[in-house]
Amino acid sequence: MTLEIGGSCSLPEADRIRRYSSSIADRDASSFLVSLGSATFLDGLICTFGTGLGCNQFLASGNDDAVQFSLINKNDDGHGGHIVEQLADRTWLEIIGDASGSRVGSSIEATGKASIWRCPSSSDYPFPCDNPQGCKADMKLTLTRQ
Repeated sequence: MTLEIGGSCSLPEADRIRRYSSSIADRDASSFLVSLGSATFLDGLICTFGTGLGCNQFLASGNDDAVQFSLINKNDDGHGGHIVEQLADRTWLEIIGDASGSRVGSSIEATGKASIWRCPSSSDYPFPCDNPQGCKADMKLTLTRQ
């Protein structure tokens, strides 16, 4: 999966495009769980508390014609259901939002809005964060079958 963050956020250029391995599992007839890999994500109870979802998991729904991705934020006590990733420089990025789209050949392409939170301090754990940065931006998700 490729996630592109629009230019309205003051993120380093290298952090605007995130690439992950991904898998999609059925939850029911029209609901799916997207799990990401190939990166370092926050884990533990701080992720699963409240939603049961990891900080590398989010929900999708739809059918052959349309899909909706929900990188949810259910509460401030739990950070699962959206992406909380430690970047190569050991800073942290949290991505919450929604995107809608459809199948294009062997890919799914979706666009939407995201709330981005960045902890610019290099650390093993993102909370609490000195000088956090936040913004809202357009995002594009592309999942390609391999």
